[in-house]
Amino acid sequence: MNLGLDASLTHALHQDDPDRFWCLVPAGQDQRPAAAALLALNQELGRIPRQVTQPMAGFIRLEWWREAIAEARAGRPRRHPVAGALPLIQAAGLDDAALVAMVDARERELDDRPIADLGELLAHARATAGRLQESLAAVAGGDPVRARRIGTAYGLMGILRATGHLARHGQILLPDDLLRQHGVGRDALLAGKAGPGLAEVAAVVALEARDELRNLRPVRGEPATPLLLITRHQLRMLDRLDNDPFAAAAIGRPPLLALRLLVLHGLRV
Repeated sequence: MNLGLDASLTHALHQDDPDRFWCLVPAGQDQRPAAAALLALNQELGRIPRQVTQPMAGFIRLEWWREAIAEARAGRPRRHPVAGALPLIQAAGLDDAALVAMVDARERELDDRPIADLGELLAHARATAGRLQESLAAVAGGDPVRARRIGTAYGLMGILRATGHLARHGQILLPDDLLRQHGVGRDALLAGKAGPGLAEVAAVVALEARDELRNLRPVRGEPATPLLLITRHQLRMLDRLDNDPFAAAAIGRPPLLALRLLVLHGLRV
């Protein structure tokens, strides 16, 4: 799909975050560059915990991005494909505090402490995926509160779908109290042998995602609407898979998503 954007910003996004790539479709032509830069920044930040073997190395990389945000505001963007696009986001009206908050939220993923409970998991999803969609609404349109709810639900579903991948890399983001309550040992989960209790944990997290989406409907011209459609589909499919998060990794986007978006948004692309 040709959205008239710099391929250096969108190629990795299309490959690594194809669901959010669809958020660019409803955005106006003049809003897409800033929106693409914001999504690319999120990708860069999200990779850091997976790229480092020691937390301190991750903290150093996150600090690099805080400095890059400040230097871009001062008119000295760093020579980096995404850091060099930060002025696009800033010119679109997103303040630096929102960008720095995106950086800060990734520190929790460098922390070895388990996610204590559902409240902490929800707070993390709001601070990462939720805040991203809220910021996207600021630069590309839409109700920021509604966008944050959609982003949070998508983030919770993303954590469920990534459970197996994270476990293979020694990471668990599911609430520790729920795991213990349903008899899921952390060592067993890391070994991919969690048993039926894991589905019960996933069902609780999925219910939280459904609550975030309660009473929300697609809105024409809203960048968050593609994620609304995608998340609802993924929740339905998770239910059909008996809430098995390992199997949920294979859930894709809803059939005819492109056609539905093109009709909904008036063939704007």
